[in-house]
Amino acid sequence: MVGNGDAGDRSPLDAQRDPRLVGTLVLLATIGAVAVGRGIRIGFWQDEGATASVSARTFGQLADVLGNVDAGIAGYLLGTNVWSRAFGRSEIALRAPSLVAAAAAVVAGGLLASRLSKPAAGFVAGGVLTLHPSLLPFYGLEARPYAIAAALVAAAGLAAYRRSTIGTGAGLWAVAASLAIAAHAIALLPLLPQVLWLARKRRGETTRGTIMGLARALALPAVVAVTMWVRVVGQGTAQSWIPALSVQGLRQAALDTIGIGTAVVVAAIVLAFLLVEVRNEDPANDGAAAVGRVRAVDLVVLAGWAGGPLVVVVAISVVDAPLLVTRYLLPSAVACAVLTGIAASAAVDAVGRWRPRTMGSTLAGLVLLLGIAGGALLDVRGGALRPAPKPDDLRAAADWILAEQQPTDVLLYMPGWAEFGLRWYLVERQPVLPGPVDVVADLSTTAIDVGHHRTPATNPDAAVERLTRADRAWIAGYPDEALQPGDDLQFALAATVRSCWTLLEQRSFGLVVELWAAPPSGPRDCD
Repeated sequence: MVGNGDAGDRSPLDAQRDPRLVGTLVLLATIGAVAVGRGIRIGFWQDEGATASVSARTFGQLADVLGNVDAGIAGYLLGTNVWSRAFGRSEIALRAPSLVAAAAAVVAGGLLASRLSKPAAGFVAGGVLTLHPSLLPFYGLEARPYAIAAALVAAAGLAAYRRSTIGTGAGLWAVAASLAIAAHAIALLPLLPQVLWLARKRRGETTRGTIMGLARALALPAVVAVTMWVRVVGQGTAQSWIPALSVQGLRQAALDTIGIGTAVVVAAIVLAFLLVEVRNEDPANDGAAAVGRVRAVDLVVLAGWAGGPLVVVVAISVVDAPLLVTRYLLPSAVACAVLTGIAASAAVDAVGRWRPRTMGSTLAGLVLLLGIAGGALLDVRGGALRPAPKPDDLRAAADWILAEQQPTDVLLYMPGWAEFGLRWYLVERQPVLPGPVDVVADLSTTAIDVGHHRTPATNPDAAVERLTRADRAWIAGYPDEALQPGDDLQFALAATVRSCWTLLEQRSFGLVVELWAAPPSGPRDCD
């Protein structure tokens, strides 16, 4: 199935077929973006609230934050800070770059598949990415760096492959790779296999020229990678929220990256190859022709891009600390789609080239058709082409608190890290009236002053006194989440409120908000 021909011999065809293919891919990406775009207005969830908060800070204040947390997405936060100065900090403004990037990833993935194989591979890859369960529906509507990193890794892949075939693209790869790593440090992992494309010696090129070109291409990404990873390793405790590695988590991460629909398509492709007799006396019908003479190095790069990041994060999770988070693997979805497109194109060729037709080839064609249709249907039923729900709606939670609050109300975050997302809507967005006073916050300083997401805590006696003077208390948080270091005071105060205060109302916005009234005899008499 793997040919040894030089893909550069096929490349001139790309210039003729790209305009039509690009038009089709742009149409697919636009349809997907428009279909999910109605979700761009919903309220931020916790992580996006942190992005909004950091985007409102000065460059100096942003540098302070990156010295304490979020060094792994430093480039994204810097870019978002600049972007927000021009376009504002609304949900639409902060999410728009991700939606454009997710659509760009569809186009880039489809183009790469076409250049590696045939236009049909590009169509399939573009369709797979358009219907991916989370690329457009979730990460395309998130004010976080994951869709942007995926698009930049895909663009880097296109540039690297171009370098390996017709000699240009090394500089473009260096820029795209550097931006991808700056946006999210773990983007380094899917970029590493692409170096094989850059390192391939082309026809007529000297060994020295290849080495020097490779060194120039790697220089800037290497500097960015070292800078980012030194800071990331120094902030290792920031990843303490990631659950321990488990077989179920590993299986779910792999399936989420590939997509259920894509898995069905791949299964249909494999079955189609088993059903059709690909051996034939006519050499034009061999497997190499079926896959469009894809080189072995191309398959190695794509396999490393698709599965390498998962292997590395699992290894780190085993020997050091948990690191398996599905969104970290999003760039691998592009490579999975490209491989699927190539395999689907090969299967169609294998079935179509068989003469005379047999029951095996007929069944193979039917299986392939049903598999592609069934996979697409599964993805659509699973949420493709409609916005995915966010874990919580902080805007709705804040709107309720702001509408119902009274002047003497206080607010308790439980656990304490629930603060930095909700605080954006209650205080930093500059509502007409700020939200209730945070029971445990040190009112003489702010999260901005200390360069962090959370406001420093006051002393326990002051927090207890603040609570005992209140007639009503709001508790906002995630009851099922594990507490983090430093939450002991919040836990103790929440336990006091829940032991003898009266629950007036409770609502869930993903984040659970409770409103409690002090005992008639006064909070001081509460044991």
